[in-house]
Amino acid sequence: MKLDDKVDGGPLQTYVDGRPKVRGVDQGQGNLDRNPDAMNFETLQSLGGNPPRKRMKLDDNPNGVDDGPLQTLDCLGKTKGVLEEGSIEKQSIKFSKTEGQTSQVIPKTWRKGQRFQGVDKNTGNFVSGSIVSRAGKATGGNRNCYNVILDSSGMHGWFNMDTLKDIEVSGEEENVILYVNEEVQRAKEKEIESWVDNDVFQKVRNKGQKSISVRWVVTTKQNTAQGNIIKARLVARGFEEDKSILQTDSPTCSRESVRLLITLASSWGWKCHTVDVQAAYLQGNAISRLVFLKPPKEFDDGSLWQLNKTVYGLCDAAREWYNKVSCELSALGVTKCSVDNSLFFWHVQNVLEGMVVVHVDDFLWCGTAKFQSQVIAEITTKFKIGSTGSTSFTYLGLNVRSFKDGMTLDQIDYVGALEYVNRGLNRAREKSSGLSTSELKECRAKIGQLGWIATHTRPDIAFDTCMLSAAMQDPSYKDLLRVNKVIDIVKSDNIQLYFPRLGKSAEWHLECYTDPAHVKFKSSATKNKPFDVKSQSAYIIFIRDGFGKSCPIMWQSRKLPRVVNSTLAAETMALQLGVSACIYLTSIIHKITNKNLRSITCYTDNKSLKESLDSSKQVSDPRLRLDIALLKEDIEKGILGKIKCQVIWIASSKMLADCMTKRGVNPERLR
Repeated sequence: MKLDDKVDGGPLQTYVDGRPKVRGVDQGQGNLDRNPDAMNFETLQSLGGNPPRKRMKLDDNPNGVDDGPLQTLDCLGKTKGVLEEGSIEKQSIKFSKTEGQTSQVIPKTWRKGQRFQGVDKNTGNFVSGSIVSRAGKATGGNRNCYNVILDSSGMHGWFNMDTLKDIEVSGEEENVILYVNEEVQRAKEKEIESWVDNDVFQKVRNKGQKSISVRWVVTTKQNTAQGNIIKARLVARGFEEDKSILQTDSPTCSRESVRLLITLASSWGWKCHTVDVQAAYLQGNAISRLVFLKPPKEFDDGSLWQLNKTVYGLCDAAREWYNKVSCELSALGVTKCSVDNSLFFWHVQNVLEGMVVVHVDDFLWCGTAKFQSQVIAEITTKFKIGSTGSTSFTYLGLNVRSFKDGMTLDQIDYVGALEYVNRGLNRAREKSSGLSTSELKECRAKIGQLGWIATHTRPDIAFDTCMLSAAMQDPSYKDLLRVNKVIDIVKSDNIQLYFPRLGKSAEWHLECYTDPAHVKFKSSATKNKPFDVKSQSAYIIFIRDGFGKSCPIMWQSRKLPRVVNSTLAAETMALQLGVSACIYLTSIIHKITNKNLRSITCYTDNKSLKESLDSSKQVSDPRLRLDIALLKEDIEKGILGKIKCQVIWIASSKMLADCMTKRGVNPERLR
C-alpha cells in the first residue's frame, strides 16, 4: 500500500488494488475521492464489509457528513460506522486525535474459534460471539471482516471487527477477548475491592524488588438470573516465578466419586446441593514466601503489592486453597477419604450423616439436617459464598435433577452447544487427503469435548472417542468426517444417566462387565504398514440392589497397557482391569458407609477364560499363568479378604461392554 504523492495535496486519498475497492468520506471536504492510485487511511473512519463487488456510494443521509470530525462510511448497505472524538489507546486498536486528524493501527488477526465481546460503534449495543472464519481477504480494507456466530441469536453471519470500539485482544494462549467499557471498569473495581476485603496484599515501596506482572481476564457469565454478568479477574503471571521448590498439585473430585455421591443421596432420600465459593483463592491460606506484584496500570501509584495470600495465577494457588478447605472441614470433624482426597464424609457414632466432593471452588454435598446445620452452615460462615443450587442444578457442566424415585445426570445443554467441524468445500472425493493445520486443531478440540462427554455421561461413545484420538497422529479427511459422525450420534439422543432409589444397602453388590477386542489403530510409522493391530479393553461397573435396580458408577475404554499374543490373554487382562476397579470402588464405599458390599460379580463372554479360572490345568503361556493365578486368588479368598468375588460367563449378546470395544454395536443394551 502506497501513498500517492501526485494527488491533489489535500487530505483526500484513495487506495485500490487493480480496481476501486474502498470509498470513504474526506473529513476536510466531505467529498468522495475517485483517484484510483492511493489512499490515506487517516481520513477514513471505518473499513467495513466483505470485499465489495460494486462501488460504494456516498451516504445520502444529510446527517452523515459534516465539517467536523464525525464522518460515516456506507459499506454495501451495512450500518454506518462512526468514529468518536477523543483519544483511545488499547492493546490491539489505537485511535489518537492530533490537529483534527485520526490515525488507525491495524489490529491483530483474529483466530478461528476465538470469542469476541464489545460495543458496536454503529448501534451502541453490546455484541458477543465467536469467530468461524475470515470473510474477506487478509489484506486491504476488509481484512477485519469475519464470519461469526452471534450469541444473541445463535445465527451465522459476518461482522466487521473495526466497528467494535474499546476492544483489547488477550494473549495468544487465551480464548478470551478483553474489552473495556463502564461495566468492565466497575467489574475491575469490584475485583480490587475483593482483594482489599480479603487482605490479599499490602502496598510497599518499590525498591527494585523482583516482582511478578499481572493481567486482567474479563469474561461474560451468560444466562444467569441477573442476565449477562461481566466478571473481571486479576491474574498474576505465575510462570515468571521459580516453581521448582513449590508443591503445585491439588486434588479434584473424580467422576466416580460424583456418581457415588448421587447414588447414595438417591438411595437414602437425601437432596443434593451445590455451593460455589466466591473469589476462592483470595480466601486461601496465608502465603509462606515473599511475592511482590506489579499493580495493574489502572491502580498503579508507583508502589508494589506484597502478597499476603496466594492469588489466581500463582503456581501453588490451587494447592493452598485446597489445604484451607481440607483444614476447615477437618476442624468440623469431617474425614478426608484416603483413596480420593477430594471426597469428605461425616460420621456420627459410625453412621454416615453426609458427604462432600470438592472441585476447586465448587462443592457438591448431600446429607441429613444435622450435617447441614453443623457442617455446611459452619462452612458458609468461614467462606464468602456465591451461588448455590438444590434439587435441579448444574455442577461442573453436569445437569443434576431430583425426582421422587431417583435422580438423573446429563450433559444435554453441553451437547446442544457442541458444533460440527467445518467440512470445507468440494472434498467429498478426498477422504484420504491430509488435514490442514486449522482442521487438525479443530478436530482435536472436538475430540476433547467428546472425551469429556464420554467419560461423564455417554459410555456408548467411549470407543469412538478413543479411536479418533489415536487417529490424530496421522489424520485424514475421513477422520474429520468421522468426528462429525460421532457428534451427530451424540446429538441424536438426549440421554440421561438414571440413579434409582436402591433398596437396603445390605443387599448391594457390584456387577462388572469386561470385554476386549483386537482393533486396527492407524500407524504413522510406515506407509507399508498403515495399521497396527492392538487390543482394546473396556469395563463398566454398576451397583445393584436385591431387586435388580442398578446405578452406573464407573467405566473405561482404552488400549491394553501391554501387548498380548492371544485372545485369552486379552480377555484375562481386561478382567484384571475390571477387578482392580471393583477393588477401588469397594474400598471407597467401605470407608464412606462403614459397610461392606455383599459381593462382586464379573461377567465375561469368553468361555476359555472361565474354564481356565475353574480348572487346575495350567495354560501354556508362563506370564498368563501369573495373571490367572492372581484372579483365582481374588475368587478363592475374596476381595480385600472379606467380599465374595465370582466370574460368570454370559453370551456375547448380553455383554454390556461390547459397544465400548467395537464400532457398529448397538448400544441399546446399556440403556
